[in-house]
Amino acid sequence: MFSDFLSTPLDSSSPRMAYSASPRSRKPAIYRGTPPTFTSTLRCVQSGTEIGLPEETWEINIEPDGNIKKEGKALNSELIEPLPRFAIGIAQTRGIRESMEDVISTCHLERNKDLVGMFDGHNGDSAARIAATLLKQDTKNYTLLDDIHFIDLFNHLQKKIVSQTQSGTTATVLYLGCEIVKIAYVGDCSVYLIDSNGINKITVPHHCGNILEEKRILTSGGTIEDIGGIRRVNGIINITRSLGDKELHPPLSFEPEICSVNIKKGLSHIVITSDGADTVDEKELEKMIRRSPTVSIAAAAIRNEAFKQKSKDNISVIVVDMKFSSYERKTTSPLVDDLCIAGGDEDNPFDF
Repeated sequence: MFSDFLSTPLDSSSPRMAYSASPRSRKPAIYRGTPPTFTSTLRCVQSGTEIGLPEETWEINIEPDGNIKKEGKALNSELIEPLPRFAIGIAQTRGIRESMEDVISTCHLERNKDLVGMFDGHNGDSAARIAATLLKQDTKNYTLLDDIHFIDLFNHLQKKIVSQTQSGTTATVLYLGCEIVKIAYVGDCSVYLIDSNGINKITVPHHCGNILEEKRILTSGGTIEDIGGIRRVNGIINITRSLGDKELHPPLSFEPEICSVNIKKGLSHIVITSDGADTVDEKELEKMIRRSPTVSIAAAAIRNEAFKQKSKDNISVIVVDMKFSSYERKTTSPLVDDLCIAGGDEDNPFDF
C-alpha cells in the first residue's frame, strides 16, 4: 500500500462468461458509456470495458436473514457473519499488486449493535488479519457507547498486533447502533454517507499533506521527508496513524478519529472504500450505488471502475444498505427495551 507502486502484470486469466445486459434497464451514461457486465448469478465482472480482473477477485453478499453468498475465491471469508438488520455488499480484488493485504470483518454484537471493519495492511497482511480477527472475537468485551470505549478498543488492538508482527494496517470500524452510527478510524480509507441530499465523505485521511497531522508528527519527534515526490513520515510511510508499525510508534499514532452520525430519515447507504478505490469520483460512486439493483452489485461496480481507472493498489469496497430490513421488523417485539424498528408492517422510516 505504501511502497512504490508495483508494475506487476495482470494475470492473463479472463473473467468468466457473462452477459452484457444489466439485470434491469440501466442508463448507460452512468457507467461511462457501457453498462456493467453480470454473470447469471448477478456477479458484476466488468464495468465499462474488458478490464481483466486478476483471479484474486471476489464478492460477498450478506443478507439480514443469515444468507451469505460468495462469488470468487474469497480470502478471510470466515471473518464475515450476517448482521440481522442490514444487507451488505463486499467487493475486493488484489488488483495489480503481488498479494492481497486488505481484510474485512463483520460482527453482530447484540440486538441493534453491529460492527463492520476494513483493514488495509502494509508490509504484509499480518496486522490487518490480526485486527480483523480481534474485532470479531474481542469486541463483545467493549460496550462501545462512548468515544473512550473506541479508544480503549484501538489500544487493545495495537498491543495485540505489535506483540505478533512488524507489519501495519489502517483500521476503519463502523459501529451500527440503534439511533447512531459511529466511525472510528486510523489511516486513509474513506467513509461516505448517501442520503436524499446526495453523497457526503465524512472521513479525512490521516496522511502526509494533512497540515494538522504533519504538525502532530513533528511534535511527536518525527520528520516529514519528500521521497520521490511523496511526503513520508521519517522517510518511510505516507500515513500518519495506523495500527501495528511497531518501529514507527511514535511518531505515528494509533488513537482513532471518531465521527458520530445520528440515523435519520433519508440515509440510504454507508460506503467504505480502501484507498485503492480513490480513482473513482465520489459522484460516480453515488450514481453506481443508486442505479444498482443490489449492494453487492454496487460494490463490485465501484471496485471494477477503480481498477479500470488504473488503481495501483488492492481495492476493497463495502456498501451497507441502511434501509432497515423487513426481516428485523418482523422479528422485533415492541416490548423489547432497546427497540429500534417498530414491529408489524409499518412503512420503513428510512425509505425515500
